[in-house]
Amino acid sequence: MKIGEISKNVIIVTTTYYRNSKSDKLRAKFANKMFLNARKFGYAVICYDSGSDKKIISRFRKTGAKIYIDKNISRGEGIRKAIKKALQTKKYIIAWLEPEKFSYIKELHLTAVPILKKECDVVIPHRKSMKSYPVMQQHTEAFINMFWEHITGTHFDVTFGPRTFIASAADYFLNYKCKEWDILYAPVIHMLKNGLKIKSIPVNFSYPPEQKKIEENSTEFYMKRFHQMEVIVKALAKNSF
Repeated sequence: MKIGEISKNVIIVTTTYYRNSKSDKLRAKFANKMFLNARKFGYAVICYDSGSDKKIISRFRKTGAKIYIDKNISRGEGIRKAIKKALQTKKYIIAWLEPEKFSYIKELHLTAVPILKKECDVVIPHRKSMKSYPVMQQHTEAFINMFWEHITGTHFDVTFGPRTFIASAADYFLNYKCKEWDILYAPVIHMLKNGLKIKSIPVNFSYPPEQKKIEENSTEFYMKRFHQMEVIVKALAKNSF
């Protein structure tokens, strides 16, 4: 199947929030590249923003992405709203991904094909290598993946982030009420419990070196990774088999 034939069945959902820090300005630049790459490959995009600068929003909208603004929403609420809006498009597949993963767009079709062929309901892509990542992030994400396997008995690269799923499975995310990153983890456990078929697909992805340079020596990002790990591990334990 050609990418254009695949992308017309898929809608990308994501969330954004960028301040004026050096890191956020770079991440906003990457998000803009993701929106442009999505348009290049024929994907529609729905994004909920929770209060980024007006100039950034204006730049995003010029890419053709549908940007909705709600300054009072949490990360979890933003993801649920984006998925709910995506359902209105009647696309067969919904693909969540972080907005900065601009280089992943060229791999996205690989995660949609098994769903279109009815081989599975959900695809969680796995990175062929994490060597491009900050060392700290390599360790925290490897630990979470190990804990996931301990809790579920399944081996997935859940910390990569992207989730590609059949639209009929959207309620698993919509019905899980939370404010944090656990929105991407606990619903998948409930999918496994209810017998949905989940597949792992290898993809190429490299962490942007500019982003790595900023983050690998930043106390703020160390604390962010520790916080993410705490939230996710607690959610996994709470929703375990």
